[in-house]
Amino acid sequence: MEAELQDYSRTVRRLEPRHNGAISYIYVPLGLGASLIAVAAALGVANASEFFPLLATGTVAYLAGQFAHEQDYQVYWSAAARRSLAASGGPWRVTLDETGLSFSNSTVTGRYGYSALSDCRIVGHFVVAWRMGQPMIVAPVRAFPDAAIAQAFAAAVRSRVTPH
Repeated sequence: MEAELQDYSRTVRRLEPRHNGAISYIYVPLGLGASLIAVAAALGVANASEFFPLLATGTVAYLAGQFAHEQDYQVYWSAAARRSLAASGGPWRVTLDETGLSFSNSTVTGRYGYSALSDCRIVGHFVVAWRMGQPMIVAPVRAFPDAAIAQAFAAAVRSRVTPH
């Protein structure tokens, strides 16, 4: 189960829209450097031996903060995923009919019509149905009697969806 959770985390992170890291990891330190140059000029720091330690310390501190923030986000996301799985209301039952996919467990019942989905594929150990690039339904392949049935399920959904 833990390996499956990690695979799910990696799969969903690959599918999530990502921000451009160049803005955060390149341009901000360059802006920090320009600010330090202005401050150094205002303070009368004239030689490089006084300025470069300021620049290096500021850049390293900024990048360490970015790294710590990213690690904190990863730890939080993993813990939230575990809590969500633990409190999910038991096993899910997904049915495929002529109009869409229905899903339910002991606490939740829902339905997606085929028009709400844009694709369905097997990604890693999961059958993933998307809407406009976002994973909407994620089911482990092990939930199916065998991998061939999971493939058939994904193909059946894919043949009925309307690409957006």
